[in-house]
Amino acid sequence: MAKSWIGFLILSCLLGTSFSSFALGPFGFLKKTTASSCPNSGASVGGYCWYAGALGQSCTTVCSGLSLVYNAATLSYAGSSGSDANCLSVLNALSLGAAAVSTQFDARGCQASNANVRKRGTLSTTAGASNATWARACSCEAADYSLDPVNWANFENQSTILRLTGINTSVTLSISATNGTGSPTLYYVKNGTATSFTTGSPGSVSMVSGDTLALRMGGTNTHSANFTITNTSDGNTVVDTVTGTVNCVGGYLYNGHCFFLSASGANCVSTCSTKGGCLIAGIWDTGESLTNCNAAMTGLGVSLSGSSDSGTYPQIGCGVNGSGDVFFDMTSIPAPGCSPSVASHQRACPCGPGGITATNPTTISYLGYTFRLGNDGESCDTVCTGYGGCNATGTSFANSINTCGRLLSHWGNYSTSSNSLSGAGCTLNIAGDYPNTGSPATCAAATSGEKRVCACGP
Repeated sequence: MAKSWIGFLILSCLLGTSFSSFALGPFGFLKKTTASSCPNSGASVGGYCWYAGALGQSCTTVCSGLSLVYNAATLSYAGSSGSDANCLSVLNALSLGAAAVSTQFDARGCQASNANVRKRGTLSTTAGASNATWARACSCEAADYSLDPVNWANFENQSTILRLTGINTSVTLSISATNGTGSPTLYYVKNGTATSFTTGSPGSVSMVSGDTLALRMGGTNTHSANFTITNTSDGNTVVDTVTGTVNCVGGYLYNGHCFFLSASGANCVSTCSTKGGCLIAGIWDTGESLTNCNAAMTGLGVSLSGSSDSGTYPQIGCGVNGSGDVFFDMTSIPAPGCSPSVASHQRACPCGPGGITATNPTTISYLGYTFRLGNDGESCDTVCTGYGGCNATGTSFANSINTCGRLLSHWGNYSTSSNSLSGAGCTLNIAGDYPNTGSPATCAAATSGEKRVCACGP
């Protein structure tokens, strides 16, 4: 060790550089340090702060050990969605490994081995991946507990579903309420799952960026409550205040939606035409669950036979024939939608403000994203021009056969076939009239003969 420091001293004198300008890097390499705005002496590359992990450490461990949090630039800049050139720049800055960067199939992103080999993993980079013989290059940043602005409009029965963004770590929200009129039952709905709370015992929920949140009411018509949502992780900052009211006159309130029974052979768009529109979340809530369908039909006063069918008319979701036999959907495609109808069958239709009012809607709002159907051969960059741009996360979110089928059911697709189409994500095949999915679902992908389903805007 003494000889190492003698060599270090000689080199320092030759270069006219102070001791503080050099440090021993990983694996014993000597590296020159530069002034950096990154905390904990991180290396600034590409506008991000980078840190060298020890052999066998995950980026979760590296970042938490520095009192920082994982930054997705580990994936997007130097990892599986980045480039070899970016990875090389990062490894050079961290003095990890030697020579050129090549690829291998793992989820560790940019890395160097104990033999100084440099690699970029092409399997989707994760924070938690590790290997005993590899040291990862990790982008870390300070924790941000401040949510982007959130604004729920005053609502009836269930609020708009909003997607929370702006944070890079988990936060805890407190959801409290005071009764306005009467004593309604209260719920918050995280990622589609409802949890009850009371005015005397506020709800507490942990959220990460991308999670969805809604508020729900139950009870007697005209009963109301005033909600306050507070971010306890950010100094008890008030996120929003909103008032909810129970309103289901003439219908049956179930799971936050006001259901009405359609006329025989009618669809839910026409049934809800004077009631605000057809609410797609309620279509799927009852249309894909026999238990929920039975509850909604019973609440609407339908006498049920006890028989059920999950495959004959899946596109109508929760329906019933003249004999009291229940029809519902247990398939990925076709998914139930607002527009379909079947002769001699009645549907349980969830109606309310903000619902779908046309058989081929221009946009579909679902779990915080706004989706549009493109024209033949258009990319999502083109589809979303003038509408806030392509939302890559939302476009990828649609790229599952279940979600894709759900969305396309509102644009007239009821096929039971599907295919895989790399890069284009959720699409409608215009020749065969069936949905496709394929990964990755990039904004730029465009394929002749396919109409893409694109999330546009924030």
